[in-house]
Amino acid sequence: LMVCGIPVRLEQKLGTLHDADVPLAAVTRALLGTVGGPQPDGPFRADISNKRIVNAETRVREAVSVLAMAGGRIDHIDLTLICDHPDIMLHSNDMIQRTATLLSVSPDHVSIKYVDMDDMGFVLRRDGLSAQCIATVNYPADLPD
Repeated sequence: LMVCGIPVRLEQKLGTLHDADVPLAAVTRALLGTVGGPQPDGPFRADISNKRIVNAETRVREAVSVLAMAGGRIDHIDLTLICDHPDIMLHSNDMIQRTATLLSVSPDHVSIKYVDMDDMGFVLRRDGLSAQCIATVNYPADLPD
C-alpha cells in the first residue's frame, strides 16, 4: 500500500487498488481546487498517455506546476487519513517528509493526522482507506501589498 509516496505494510490488507496512493490523490485534488484546475480523473495532461508513469506522485507534481504557473505558493497542507489502522501513523514522519518534498515545501507546512472510521460514523467492512485534504495556497492577488 502506498501512502503519501511511502510503501506501508499493514496487518490487514486494505481494499484499495494496488498502485493507488489515496492520500496523494486527495492532496492533488485539494491543490487543483485552489486554482480551479482540471480534475485528475479526467484528462490531466494530454502528453502523458502511458498509464504506467501516471502515478500519484506524477499527478501531485503536475498540480504543483499548475499552481506555480498561476503564481500560487503553498502555505499549508492539512491531510487526514480515515481508516481503521492506527499503525499507519507509525510512518507519519516519512509521509510528511515525502509529501513536503513532492510539494517543495518545508515539512513544517504539512500536517498528517489520523481518524478511525468509528469517529467518522462510517459503517464499512473496515478494509478501506480514505483521505481528506485542505490546501492553503496564496496567489499574487492574495498577498499583502
